[in-house]
Amino acid sequence: MLDEPVDPIPYLSVFITHFLNKPKNNLGIFRKLYLDHGLSVREIESITESAWSKTTIIETMREKKITKSSNAKSNRLKYGERKVQGLIVPHLEEQKIIQKIIGLKNEGFSLRKIAKFLMEKNIKSKRGDQWDKSVIGDILKRELKDV
Repeated sequence: MLDEPVDPIPYLSVFITHFLNKPKNNLGIFRKLYLDHGLSVREIESITESAWSKTTIIETMREKKITKSSNAKSNRLKYGERKVQGLIVPHLEEQKIIQKIIGLKNEGFSLRKIAKFLMEKNIKSKRGDQWDKSVIGDILKRELKDV
């Protein structure tokens, strides 16, 4: 019985609770989880089995001025993208709409007119909301900078 390996999983929560009870004193671990691994506040709370509450995590972020850089990759999919087996791939139907948006802009349509055109054609935005000129502008900036 003594020669059998110990299953580390039951002891993981003890380790985490013991060493992670004060996020302010564990900035290295927190930075690795939040910045390097890109975990959300909710995910960090979950893996620490609530040893770090969301409130405590947010307070630490504010106090220590920890923020993700503006160029950090967002978890939200952009219009024209979808996830397949964990990989971000082009969403072909949305890519066609993006090409239509670019075409309308090249024809002289304003951002507002493009949004109105898409709504009149019952073309849904990524979240199913109404189209807005700011969303159209964001799509055009993203797509045209890649050209």
